[in-house]
Amino acid sequence: MKTVIAVLIVVTLAGAAAFMRPAAAPRASEATVSRQPFVESLVESGTITAARVAVYGAPLGALPAKIVEIAPEGSAVEAGDLLVRLDIAPLEQMLAREMAALRRAEADLAAEHGAARMKAREDALQLLEAEAALTDAGREVARAEAAIEDLRPMLAERFITRTEFERAEQALARATEQRALAAARRDLRA
Repeated sequence: MKTVIAVLIVVTLAGAAAFMRPAAAPRASEATVSRQPFVESLVESGTITAARVAVYGAPLGALPAKIVEIAPEGSAVEAGDLLVRLDIAPLEQMLAREMAALRRAEADLAAEHGAARMKAREDALQLLEAEAALTDAGREVARAEAAIEDLRPMLAERFITRTEFERAEQALARATEQRALAAARRDLRA
């Protein structure tokens, strides 16, 4: 066993000595120097975009805007120069439709105003009629009251019957009811 250990020690020392020995310098490769242009290229993929973008447009709502004329790209323009001309036919059609709708609405409004004026006149006339009916009913009550006052002494002297006097009282009651009804109608109209 001592021999095996001794062999192992010798092999380990030999391996360590092999690793510790400096390695031989590699041999340099040879090259010939000549003058040539130096070209370096870089190949990448990507997207180039403008640093600043200006968007010009007109608010046309939901209408499609067709460009009829446009200034040539890259041309110099000054203040007041034409940049873009749009087809305004769809806008003119929309304006015509809206103007027709406006005229219809104005006609409807005028008709409503006319109807409102007519209704106001009718209401005023009905109020006048109700006031006249109330006045007439008031006169009937006054007549019925006067008739009762005229008949009262006649009843006392027995020139008329009790039935005739009661008919006069009933006429006064009806006239009073008619006056109350006419007053209520007038109040509804006022």
